[in-house]
Amino acid sequence: MSSSQYHNSENEGAGPSKKKKIKYNQVFKKSWAEEEQFKKWIKQGKDEYFAMCCMCNIDISIKNTGRLALVRHQDSVLHMKLCKSQKKQGT
Repeated sequence: MSSSQYHNSENEGAGPSKKKKIKYNQVFKKSWAEEEQFKKWIKQGKDEYFAMCCMCNIDISIKNTGRLALVRHQDSVLHMKLCKSQKKQGT
């Protein structure tokens, strides 16, 4: 048996199988709407897996990334532009 055949057969089926990571769905938390950075523009969206941006008038899916999705949206060009124009109108 050549060394390349030995290594190939060694890798096949050897070792313990990896367990699949359990993926949990994230849901909207009311405490997010009370946080200083979100409270002016966020509320629960069309269901528990969405947050609604009142500035952009869009639903943000939080099912996979949760609070991180809100932070990413907050840093988006569209959201920042609308917030800036809202501040100008307010003064």
